[in-house]
Amino acid sequence: MIIVDKDTIATPSLITKWIAKHIELYKKFTKNHDYYNGKHEILDLEKEDKPNNKTVINLAKYITVMATNYLVGKQVDYSYNGEQGKETFDKIMDLYKRQSMPMHDKLMAKTMSISGLSYELAYMSSDEKPVPKVADISEYDAEIICDNTVEHNCLYGVHFYKADDDKTIIELYDSTYKTTYQAGANFVNPKQVGKPEAHGFDRVPITELKNNDEIQGDFEQNIKAIDSYEKIFAEQINDIEDFNDAILMLYNTNFYQGDQKEFEDRRKQLKKDKILEFTSKEQSAAWLTKIMDQSKISVLASALRADIHATSFVPNMTDVNFANNSSGVAMQYKLIGFEALTSEKQTFFEKCLRRRLKLFASALKLLGGQEINVQDITITFNRSLPRNDVEMASIVSQVDNRNIIDKETLGKQFSFYNEDVKKNLEKEKEENPQIDYASVNNPGLYSFGGSF
Repeated sequence: MIIVDKDTIATPSLITKWIAKHIELYKKFTKNHDYYNGKHEILDLEKEDKPNNKTVINLAKYITVMATNYLVGKQVDYSYNGEQGKETFDKIMDLYKRQSMPMHDKLMAKTMSISGLSYELAYMSSDEKPVPKVADISEYDAEIICDNTVEHNCLYGVHFYKADDDKTIIELYDSTYKTTYQAGANFVNPKQVGKPEAHGFDRVPITELKNNDEIQGDFEQNIKAIDSYEKIFAEQINDIEDFNDAILMLYNTNFYQGDQKEFEDRRKQLKKDKILEFTSKEQSAAWLTKIMDQSKISVLASALRADIHATSFVPNMTDVNFANNSSGVAMQYKLIGFEALTSEKQTFFEKCLRRRLKLFASALKLLGGQEINVQDITITFNRSLPRNDVEMASIVSQVDNRNIIDKETLGKQFSFYNEDVKKNLEKEKEENPQIDYASVNNPGLYSFGGSF
């Protein structure tokens, strides 16, 4: 996000400056992607005449995969509580389903976890009857320009990319139009191509999704710690290799006497028979090795890995603390840091999702659809965490007796709740219209019967 005066007019020279400002982030993006893809500092470590193992333990990828799937591993749910606009809401949900929006959300969440931010472009499809769609665009190729008011309203969105070695394309979006420019190799001297085109939305169709206020990836602050952990692990392997290649010291022997051929014959025989014969008490042999205290090294490595998980707020699920079958409450205590991290990420993600809803709603309205208040749409994130259905059944049974929560909400507490179960609930409602399923005082409401 670049902040400018609210009355700023986007000129070709300003656009070039905005892009140049964004390009300053390229080094950070590239380093973060390299670490996610396993291209770590240890691979460039060189040693002469010594074992030089380069073991990559990709904790960067582990952190991103865990953080991403905990946030959006299960699809986001939407529900509408408004008095009008239900038809438009259903249309939006149908468009989401046709575009496989859960997969798109995962791609967006993965990129923001790696780089600290990601971008989404809303556009009208090329169908005979255009409909709104979204695409994730590389964080290298987009920037949004916002005003300097407290609300930071989005004034422009810029999508820029290379057409070939000598030409680049710049697409400038405002609240109504898309203007295309062609520029030089480094996005310099942009020249407008054709006339501005209406993009079909009532606001800038590029949305920026931040991972946090600092725009940092989930493992970005731990890169140096990951490097140190991999070096410790590699040195352990190097020490073992050094031990296996230890020098054999011989005292008062004739092992090296004679010509080169005789020496080679003795060496080969020793290697084959694994026996060394001495003819006097003065003769002896020993290995020249350094003493390895692997326990201290292991303690250091374990402590460093624990610190990486603690400071990234992403737990080590292979740790002994997660090996036993903990109760739901105990597991929540173990995940309290992870939950805090995810809650922060969710705040920014929900803001992006709500803006996407506004874009879709505005496009459908321009196409003649029913107006809808997006604030009446409830967005629900579902944590991707194993559930103890036996424990939950006991809790639901107690809540069931008090008649305070509706049947569908209770059903959602179980891991096996899915679309089939939801359809069964709806079918039961249709078959028993006399039952008031919305009433929490209905004693017959909470009996799951054969629906599950």
